[in-house]
Amino acid sequence: MSHPSLIVVHGAAASGKTELSRYLARELGLPLLAKDEIKETLFTHFDHHSIVESDRIDAASLDLLWLWLEWFMAGSPRNLVVETAFPATISQPRLMDLVQRHDHAVVQIFCHATEPVLRQRYVDRARTPDRHPGHQDLARVEGQPIPESSSYHPLDLPGPLIDVDTTNTETVDYRHIRERVADLIGKRN
Repeated sequence: MSHPSLIVVHGAAASGKTELSRYLARELGLPLLAKDEIKETLFTHFDHHSIVESDRIDAASLDLLWLWLEWFMAGSPRNLVVETAFPATISQPRLMDLVQRHDHAVVQIFCHATEPVLRQRYVDRARTPDRHPGHQDLARVEGQPIPESSSYHPLDLPGPLIDVDTTNTETVDYRHIRERVADLIGKRN
């Protein structure tokens, strides 16, 4: 029997991982677990008017992401896309444990851009009406070098790594990435 695949889309804040993961999930007909979607749902139920409150909701969102990822991988032989900013020191051991225990193959997609581009995107995104104010993005950038992409790098996971430089979004070939992922998971199904 073939192994289902876990497609891990990650990188620093504002690196383009959300747009790419939504595209892949939609185009490939796969379920998507995304931490910010969980977080924004929780914003409707809890106070989120300070960085401390937003961080508390963020921690709960990440806990729910891990819980649901465990449940999904344990109970479903389907492929799945998971997306968030996975810091290597915390996330790598947990992801390794899950893929080994639940016998999933991994396709890792690492999104990144230059620091100045990430900072500008972060601020620009915070100023759009589409970005939920509960993230407290503008409050976070006051006097801080946000985002710190240096803490994000490809994870040491089994399976192929697709490196996506999103510095110039016009040169990112989404169709090529989709075809590559489809080919990789097609070999496993």
